[in-house]
Amino acid sequence: MILLKFIRKAYTFIVHCQLYIVNCTQLPKGCCIGGKNLLKYMLFVFSHLIYNQAKEVHKVAKCEVCGKGVSFGIKVSHSHRRSNRMWKPNVQRVRAIVNGTPRRVYACTRCLRSDKVQRAG
Repeated sequence: MILLKFIRKAYTFIVHCQLYIVNCTQLPKGCCIGGKNLLKYMLFVFSHLIYNQAKEVHKVAKCEVCGKGVSFGIKVSHSHRRSNRMWKPNVQRVRAIVNGTPRRVYACTRCLRSDKVQRAG
């Protein structure tokens, strides 16, 4: 009975993640969406969802107030060797008043300093 409930939940999970399944190009070897390999497939999908969420956490280098983001350029050493680099804005996570309610936003220090962000609390 417990296994049947698990399989039903797994099936509903797969139905809800249909968009992800369509976009998924690499499946584990010997993996089909039914039967014994259902658990294997679910673990595969969960691992990719968790990995993608973990990747998105580090991408916050953009101010939500002014839109300032990452800029790219070339680093030139003393011997004039050139290599690519990027400059990230100094973005802080602060509690601010947005549409009358306090919520956490990412704002650069220039917006904080020039009072473009109304701080909460």
